Amino acid sequence: MTRLAQCLLVLPLILAACDDEETVAAPEPIRAIKHAILDQRAGQQERRIAGVVAASVSSTVAFETNGQVIELLRKAGDQVAEGDLIARLDPEPLQLQAAQSEAELARANAAAEDARRKFEQQARLRQEGFATQTAFDSAEAALKDAEGAVAASTSVLDRSKRNLAKADLRAPFAGVIVRREVEQFEEVTGGQVIYAMQTNDRGKIDAALPETLINSVSRGDGVEVSFPPLGDVRVPGTVDEIAPLTGDANAYPIEIALLQAPPGLRAGMSAELTFRFDSDATGEAFLVPLTAVHPKVGQQEAAMFVYQPDTKTVAERAVTIVNVAQNSLEVIGNLNEGDVIATAGVSFLYDGMRVDLFDPETLQ
Repeated sequence: MTRLAQCLLVLPLILAACDDEETVAAPEPIRAIKHAILDQRAGQQERRIAGVVAASVSSTVAFETNGQVIELLRKAGDQVAEGDLIARLDPEPLQLQAAQSEAELARANAAAEDARRKFEQQARLRQEGFATQTAFDSAEAALKDAEGAVAASTSVLDRSKRNLAKADLRAPFAGVIVRREVEQFEEVTGGQVIYAMQTNDRGKIDAALPETLINSVSRGDGVEVSFPPLGDVRVPGTVDEIAPLTGDANAYPIEIALLQAPPGLRAGMSAELTFRFDSDATGEAFLVPLTAVHPKVGQQEAAMFVYQPDTKTVAERAVTIVNVAQNSLEVIGNLNEGDVIATAGVSFLYDGMRVDLFDPETLQ
């Protein structure tokens, strides 16, 4: 057989071998996944709400009687001690009222003394049989009326003296004047606000508790309070009051008592309250990175992928997201402590997919 004939016989075999190589599928590349070990359980849940620093006592101050303001001794921002004189009414009209009341009491006493003498006279005559029962009864009634008039005049005098004493308005507690509501020489009525005052201790935070937290917070619970205007300094506080009815936006007004006030704190400053409390997830749910979970649109359930070392594959596990904690998720599902989970590219993984564990040292 010639060489040419031998080549023609071998050529079909070579072409058939080439066709067989083209039909063999290329092996799927094995993806290297970033991973982490499940070893951190969810702790207490945290909720933050905004608040405002307020004084523990805030009140308005007013005269108890009518009159003309002749002195205003304090202005907004002034510090006062308890009992300090802060404003005065013109005392002359009140002095005249007191003098008139004294005169009316003197007349009432004189009338009562005369009625008493007449009653005693009628009582003797009645005993001796020289006075009628009607005359005796009239004298007795006149005496009671006169004694009633004395009591009424005494009350009027006491009130006049009290009004005169109240012409001097004094600070009911130590604190600071927040604002002044009237001007000097203005005519005011009893109860009209003269000053607004508050204490200096700045001992509470006013806030509004969302309705979603109302059943998780109780009086006496501890709260962490931070103050952004003071460099986010943090101090402890306790829940002092919870209103039984909602205010604006279906939120319940609450007061937080500060256990200590940081230097530089002023009423009106903003504050942030951090509440921590146990939930169904505390100690049960795992804390995982956001990138480890493949969410399902419109559902609370999601998927995670757990590495199977025996087969070098990942297994899809259904999980439920129970809470978001800063940059992590709290999830519950068919997971065990020590499981190796994929933490990146989970949207490209599927159940049973072969993978390798990414080793950053191989890039060095």
